[in-house]
Amino acid sequence: MRATLVLILVGLSAAAPRADAASEAEVRALILKYTDSWTTGDVAAFTATIDDQFHFSNPGGTFDRKQTLEQFTASPKLYANIKFHHMNIVIQGDRFMAEYQYCSTDRSTGKREADGTVAVGEVRNGRILSWKEYYDPSVGDLQASGKLIIDEGEEAYPYPRAAPNRW
Repeated sequence: MRATLVLILVGLSAAAPRADAASEAEVRALILKYTDSWTTGDVAAFTATIDDQFHFSNPGGTFDRKQTLEQFTASPKLYANIKFHHMNIVIQGDRFMAEYQYCSTDRSTGKREADGTVAVGEVRNGRILSWKEYYDPSVGDLQASGKLIIDEGEEAYPYPRAAPNRW
């Protein structure tokens, strides 16, 4: 009986939210502020969303907070008309999954791309601690070369849904 009680208490304490845990609405607002700041280029808004120990990763690499800020400030010089089309945001405590389509125009080529992706992350003390994007980097290259349709604003898929299957 005592062992059962201990297991129940351990299970409850593991499932109980932390006292400093953000609410689902706060996490959702934080995710939207983070992505909106990429669209607007608002450095103050962006830095307000990320933790001091923030790390970002995608198929291009993993970046700490400083490196991510460098990427953020360089982005408007490289890309125009950045836009996020959000599809689904799932929040479980301090962890989240955001499915969206990232769209931008490469300033050097004038070519538009629309990449469907998903990011998973974690929030700590009201700020984003990690943001890990999973997408197929060939999509933007194929769209820029004219070999793949640009389905901006459509439901996000890793590969444009209306394009012929690659396999």
